[in-house]
Amino acid sequence: MIPMAPDGNGNDNADTRATLVALLSGSQKVAICCVGNTDAGDDGAGMAIAPLLDPLKGDKVLVFECGQRPDSYVGDMAEFKPSLIIIVDAAEMDGAPGTLRLLEPGQLSTVIMSTHSFMVDALIAEISLAIPGATVMFLCIQVKDVSPGNALTGAIRKGMEAAAVLLKDVLTEAGLAGKG
Repeated sequence: MIPMAPDGNGNDNADTRATLVALLSGSQKVAICCVGNTDAGDDGAGMAIAPLLDPLKGDKVLVFECGQRPDSYVGDMAEFKPSLIIIVDAAEMDGAPGTLRLLEPGQLSTVIMSTHSFMVDALIAEISLAIPGATVMFLCIQVKDVSPGNALTGAIRKGMEAAAVLLKDVLTEAGLAGKG
């Protein structure tokens, strides 16, 4: 399992950063899929991070605001032809609120992907068929409160900001951010 990433609570991000740098070294294009339910507290974290990633957009990076239905964006992703897809979503991981973890699809059995109706296995299968050879990773943010009608908690906001900085840094370092 890839170690914990930055969370605004002082967790080290070196291993997660190194993993992302390694993944990006072979990537030509990157799709970032921001997933979440903005009406369910911290579950909206994935969607709320999307505007923070706007400076990354270009001909090498696209940011998709997928809401609760990332499967609806697989066709658009396939047209873009990314070699790496990063799905950003809130999850229950038994960690401190706002903690980040970078997970491979096979590691998702250790987390609960919050409140959305999409099925992760079906999404991975659909992506695999539509975009053969693409690597899929999940950048998960530990939730605190996913109660309907609540706003994002402070801890998850810190985690989102740390995730945005991490993604900006590694994509810029790889020469992919904001090109085009």
